[in-house]
Amino acid sequence: MVWGILCNNYIGSSPPNNAYVLVGSPGVGKSALLVLFCCYLATHHDYNIYLARSLKHAGRTSSPHVLLCFRGKEVTAYPDCRPHHMEALWATFRTEHVHNLKFLIVGDGYRQANFESGQLDFFNTCNLLSTSAQYRLTEDSNHKLLGVPAWSFQSIQAMARAFGTLEVDELYAYSGGSVRAFTRDPFDLKMRTILQCNSVTAHTSVALRECISGLLDQGIDIMRRLFICNVNREESYVNPNRWLYCVDSTIVLKELAAKATLESFVNNGRDFAIEINNTDYVQTLKELLVQQMEYTVHPDDLKLILAKNDDDNWLQQNSGVVEALKRGVATNVVKKVLAKPQMIGSYEIRALGVPTEGSREGEVQSTAELSQLLQLYGGFPSSLFVRQEVKMVWGILCNNYIGSSPPNNAYVLVGSPGV
Repeated sequence: MVWGILCNNYIGSSPPNNAYVLVGSPGVGKSALLVLFCCYLATHHDYNIYLARSLKHAGRTSSPHVLLCFRGKEVTAYPDCRPHHMEALWATFRTEHVHNLKFLIVGDGYRQANFESGQLDFFNTCNLLSTSAQYRLTEDSNHKLLGVPAWSFQSIQAMARAFGTLEVDELYAYSGGSVRAFTRDPFDLKMRTILQCNSVTAHTSVALRECISGLLDQGIDIMRRLFICNVNREESYVNPNRWLYCVDSTIVLKELAAKATLESFVNNGRDFAIEINNTDYVQTLKELLVQQMEYTVHPDDLKLILAKNDDDNWLQQNSGVVEALKRGVATNVVKKVLAKPQMIGSYEIRALGVPTEGSREGEVQSTAELSQLLQLYGGFPSSLFVRQEVKMVWGILCNNYIGSSPPNNAYVLVGSPGV
């Protein structure tokens, strides 16, 4: 799928329609795909390509830059190239092909920060990039992101059969969708995975499990994998909203779950005012919050919880509890608040205080008469324990069906059996 998108963009269109940035998790084959595609363009379509690769993760002690200059089927290689040499060679190569529309500048393995200033800033005009780091597009950027998904278990399994690899389940439990990790020596793979898990703190474990931008900007996420929701549709590869980041290694998941603590949900707190209508939905509030947070997270990754204490009063902004929260300190009051269910995106803001009448949370309500009445007609429990979630659903139902004829919505109650 990715190869097809690249071919449609770079073949038969000079200059290409888009300048793509291949993004994805480490070890899923982005670099191999990029180099192979450059060779294909040069040998079969007579392209002239300036390909620079950063091999800092390959155990090199010399300069991490490798330069390959394709002039059709002829290739000139510079295995140990310093940044100032790269800039000079690029200027020469560009002059050679200034009138050639089949000319590409390609970078592999660099971070976006490498191009912001200094001797590699000429990469800002590149035609094709590949990186495992986060890449943020600016409003005036001429680049487009192209996701290269991690390997599914089925793909890993098919590859393992082709190469005669045994113990697929055990190895995949450590490697997840990284084919580079999967093909390592088993002992090396297991040691690397454990060391990576040991480097995670309680706070970062929550970020890894729940936030798309859990790491520092332009960081490389070695724990989670990028997957694509529908691998058979081209538009899913170029639309980040259809990408999914998740920890797919069961070993890593167990380690992260063990490290995560309640206090790690509270860190670097800050407050800001947001104007929202009473009839708006919680999802709208999430989107406004994301704007205030400069789009460092996705709205669906936010967990919003009503800041009410046990006596149903709101936490006050100038209280000691809230001031401690801003400093990252979770008091017992905050811990109790965080233990409550999060607000659902489809809730209306005005509905968050209901129900106000009827049973209170924690009470046991006798339903003996109703139980006896319905004994032969599907049955009913003789008593009910009132929990917060039921109160919320009850309030939503009351708002919809009481005082509105016909009701505003026709609801379908869904959930697990026996709840």
